Amino acid sequence: MLSKKCGPTTVGFYCRCIKKLFNDAIRDGDVKREKYPFGDIKKNLYTPPQPRNIKKALPLSALKKIIEYQPIEGSPEHYYRDIWVFSYLGNGINMKDICLLKYKDFHGDSIHFERAKTINTSRRSKPISISLIDQSSAIISRWCNPKVDQDTFIFPILDGIESVDKQRDKVKLFTKMVNKYIKRIAGEVGIEDQISTYSARHSFATVLKRSGTNLAYISEALGHNNLKTTESYLDSFEDETRKANTLKLLEL
Repeated sequence: MLSKKCGPTTVGFYCRCIKKLFNDAIRDGDVKREKYPFGDIKKNLYTPPQPRNIKKALPLSALKKIIEYQPIEGSPEHYYRDIWVFSYLGNGINMKDICLLKYKDFHGDSIHFERAKTINTSRRSKPISISLIDQSSAIISRWCNPKVDQDTFIFPILDGIESVDKQRDKVKLFTKMVNKYIKRIAGEVGIEDQISTYSARHSFATVLKRSGTNLAYISEALGHNNLKTTESYLDSFEDETRKANTLKLLEL
């Protein structure tokens, strides 16, 4: 991969998979531990590169433009902008989890759900609670499916009878459409920053962090199992702060 000029994020991603395979093989007795190829470079072992965080959070001015943008009522632009805002207001919930939300996930003025990413892989997976405010409740009311029973999906994206492959394709297409329209809106209102569905999640975390919100709360809201994950997740949001602090050195 290095010879093909793959970046550190790509190399690190695939090395995680290889490490998992080795650990499983060692656990099952198929490979001896001394054959494990990762570790201290001084011992002639390989240390995978750490992926670099890419800044995805939007500045407050850009968030304000998106939230206040007035699309044509009932248009696709209106729908997909609302979904992006719902993600931002809803703990940065990702697109797949939005697709999977059901009426049974309502608990008073909150939604409780488990991340599809971790529900079958993490022993410590626990429900994430989204507090519904007027704006996010209005988005649900505007676009929701009629409730048939508790297992009805909130948003009209999945029908519940798809194969695993078909569900994946629908979620992928849905995410693509949200990205398409939110980028179009960003261009119309003069936002030059890169924007995608990830921006909603990162912006949620960043705005709370900069407002002084406790890191433990942000970690729980994002569904992270430990603070180290959250700290790493937020590392890419420090450029602006560092520059502002450096400029203070001239305030003599």
